[in-house]
Amino acid sequence: MPDQVWWPTPRDDGLHHVIDRHERPRAWLKGVYQPNASLITQVADGAVRPQDGPTAEAFTSAVSCSAVVVDMLHYLNPGPDDIALEIGTGSGYSTALLAHRVRPENLVTIEIDKQLAARARDLLAGLGLYPTVVAGGGELGYPARAPYTRIISTAAVREIPRIWLDQAAPGAIVVTRSTDPSATTHCSASSPTGKAAEPVAPSPASPS
Repeated sequence: MPDQVWWPTPRDDGLHHVIDRHERPRAWLKGVYQPNASLITQVADGAVRPQDGPTAEAFTSAVSCSAVVVDMLHYLNPGPDDIALEIGTGSGYSTALLAHRVRPENLVTIEIDKQLAARARDLLAGLGLYPTVVAGGGELGYPARAPYTRIISTAAVREIPRIWLDQAAPGAIVVTRSTDPSATTHCSASSPTGKAAEPVAPSPASPS
């Protein structure tokens, strides 16, 4: 988690205010461990920095709130023998949790933003975790390490891309957030090619 983040809910002035770990350590910890708070970690693709102060610009990356992370990992149900693909590394928070259930050498995580990918790689290494961190778009998955028994996407999609299912091993579980409000958040894929994913939980996607 970055030392400086923006609070997701704007104040009365319409601005997202910065929480600095060093200046307000208790507020920072409270925000990090608040289960329904999705802290903003990047604004305007990095053009706006936390040092610039409060902002009304659109955020481009945020840490998924811990309640959503735990919920998704619960349905993913990863284990030490799984080969896992994570799409949307972000800060590396969910990657670190996943790496404690799946062997790090069997975990691939993809982040489209090169700076975020590099930062997550360094933070994970600082924890002694060395999954394969790939800087690139996740819509194509990562065929070099397929097939995967577990695929999780922190990036929301309207439909699970066919190529993800092609990279799924027989009986694999695929969990993703959905942009379709009528869809379920959690999906499972039972085969790498033939059968479409089927919903396994009735809860709609939570906002980030």
